[in-house]
Amino acid sequence: MRIVSIVGARPQIIKSAALIPKLKKISKVTTIHTGQHYDFEMSKLHYNTFNLSSPKYNLGVGSGSHSLQVGKIMMKLEKFLIKEEPDIVIVYGDTNSTLASAVTAAKLFLPIAHIEAGLRLERLLTPEEINRRSVDSITSLFFPPTRFAMENLISEGHIRNNYLCGDVMADILLNSIQKDHFSIINKVYGIEKKEYNLLTIHRPVNTNSLSGIRNILLELSKSEIPILFPIHPRTRIVIEKLSKTTFNKQIKIIDPVDYITFIHLEKFSKKIITDSGGVQKEAYIQGIPCITLMNWTCWPETVKEGMNTLVGTDISKLEEAINCWEPNNVRKNLFGDGRASINITNMIREFIENK
Repeated sequence: MRIVSIVGARPQIIKSAALIPKLKKISKVTTIHTGQHYDFEMSKLHYNTFNLSSPKYNLGVGSGSHSLQVGKIMMKLEKFLIKEEPDIVIVYGDTNSTLASAVTAAKLFLPIAHIEAGLRLERLLTPEEINRRSVDSITSLFFPPTRFAMENLISEGHIRNNYLCGDVMADILLNSIQKDHFSIINKVYGIEKKEYNLLTIHRPVNTNSLSGIRNILLELSKSEIPILFPIHPRTRIVIEKLSKTTFNKQIKIIDPVDYITFIHLEKFSKKIITDSGGVQKEAYIQGIPCITLMNWTCWPETVKEGMNTLVGTDISKLEEAINCWEPNNVRKNLFGDGRASINITNMIREFIENK
């Protein structure tokens, strides 16, 4: 058996870190990196963290408009898929890399396995939503991470080869948490357990407008406790254009951190403020209240269960959520028991053997 796994962004590397070691027990696995995230902190850092082998191929597409990025990936990827002749191509999530890789594989009549299939928003509001719906329309093997995602697929007619296996990010998170890691965090950042909030901002809806991100940071500066802010490279470029008076010493900007450090920063924070879908999920799994700087989420279950609140850029909602909102402390096991990678591997093996 031959499997190709295609990644292009930080979350996809993390998801592959859970899955690839299991897949290698049943098949030859070739990793292709599209180069969508080409910054060291966003890519190679995570390969080092998980002791993953470097990708066999790096397409080096870099940044660009959505259409340009998708087109460049497709043009560069095709020859490597032809060369590798995989029995199945694995794609993850909802990025431009996901869409471009799936379309290229489909044009070559190669089966596609979609990790995190079935996530949906109510309306086509974002590039990610366009990507995930398009990919699921040509997917051969669906791996929805939650029951909500599985029901979305069924309602769209994707009944065959649709497997609720759990979430691979839950696997890697549950296996990576270390009880004694806080001493390192305390020494490096000078913070105490549950006496800081954690912030991430990277989506264009929040970073494309100087006035928008300025308003967010001004409001966050009023936080009663410090805010630790590992900054995304895209966000750093925007922040550097703002006056330093935009935010006070309550917001402590730090460089991007490795995955292990980040999930522990989540674990020991009082609240998490983010526009990241992955971080919303990690917050829920670890029982940390999440304030989402978006008006929508791919994880409505986390809102329904009372652990996630959507504030968008509404300053009044943001202030109330930071200083007053108290979440529901009773959580359901939405994302599985840490065995998603094993379940997915078994389903892929069965699919290939029965082709």
